[in-house]
Formats: sequence, C-alpha cells, structure tokens
Amino acid sequence: MSYFLHNGINQLGPFTIDDLRKRGILSDTPVWKEGLKDWKKAGELDELAELFSQVPPTFKAESFSSITQSKTVSLTEKLGYKLGRFLGLGGLLVIAAVIALYFYNRPYSNPRSTYSFSLPPEDPEHSNPSQYLTASGFYHPNFWGDKMVLNGKVTNNATHTNYKDIRIKVNFFSQTKSIVSSQEYILYEYVPYSSTKEFNLRIVKPPAAASCGWEAVGGTYY
Repeated sequence: MSYFLHNGINQLGPFTIDDLRKRGILSDTPVWKEGLKDWKKAGELDELAELFSQVPPTFKAESFSSITQSKTVSLTEKLGYKLGRFLGLGGLLVIAAVIALYFYNRPYSNPRSTYSFSLPPEDPEHSNPSQYLTASGFYHPNFWGDKMVLNGKVTNNATHTNYKDIRIKVNFFSQTKSIVSSQEYILYEYVPYSSTKEFNLRIVKPPAAASCGWEAVGGTYY
C-alpha cells in the first residue's frame, strides 16, 4: 500500500509504511491512500497507529489536590483529637487556620504539553524538473531555407510528479559546431510522469546557423 503526504503546500509521496516511520510523521499529518475519498489525519488510519508512541494523558493537579487535602484534614482531625484536651478549643482553631492558609496560598502548576511539527525535506522531483525531463527528435529546413522545422518529443522520467509548461532550449550551431545563438520556447502542454509528448516548432534560422539541437531545461509541476 502506498501513502501520500501533504505539508500544507506540496503533495509528497508515494511512501510505504516503513518510509513513513523513517520520516517521523505525526498523528495529525495529512495522509491519503487509494480508496480514501479525502485526506485523513495519519492517526485516524488503523494501520498507521503503530507509528505513534503512546503518551500519558494530561495531568490534572486539582484532582490530586482534593485527595491530598482530604488526607490532611483527616490527619488534622486525629491530631486535634489527641491535642484537643491539651490545647483546648483555641489551640485547635489556630492549627486549623494555619492549615487553611497553607492550602489557600499553595502554588498551583499545570504542566503544558509541547507540540512541534517539522516540514519534510523538499521533493527533488519538484525542485529540479530539468533532471527528469529529456527532449529529442529531428529537424529539417523549410523550402525557403530561412526556418528550421523541429519535430520533437519531450519525456517525463519522474516517478510520481507531473509537469506542464515545459521549457525547450534550442541551440543553433555554425558549420564549425560553435553556438551561434540560443532561444527558449514554452510548450503549454501537460506531461504526466513516465510519459512522452510530441511537439512541433517552426523557428527562424539565424543567418550563420547550419544546424540545431534542443533540450528540456525546466517546467512546472502540478
């Protein structure tokens, strides 16, 4: 089973469960797999439950304060019973006042849970499209000899990223194979991953150009 992640900006994946474990995803990381109608939090998928360590529930100090106070009152009653005959009613009232003042002024603390989120590393297929795009084909001059007719194709070699608006750079060479000039053209086409798209260009030939060649130098993922 393959899983896809989303960091709020880009879609990442596909990944196996072992890949997700290595990336250290959190229980609220957006996840999608085949069969889901919409994105889910990773913690909502039963098969991913093992990726998240169990943590204790939030400590509620007030619950234990009442128990401690109850025990203290019980102890005070016993001490009061033993000391009552010696201290009398006035002494017991003083002790009770001191105990009440202590609990009234006792500092209260409630530990706060911490939360952190780390963005996964950028997908190289998104940041370097030129490494996954190749262009090839053949060309011939037109009848008048003032233009080059390119019959080419561009191939998307990425494993999970689709590209569009592919930039093709055409280099014109002299008879000595020196670059006379270069021009860039944009193919406003969609090229899904692991697919090839054909294209045709008619380009004005520079006066000193004897031949030409081209390459894919970029694109936009979608």
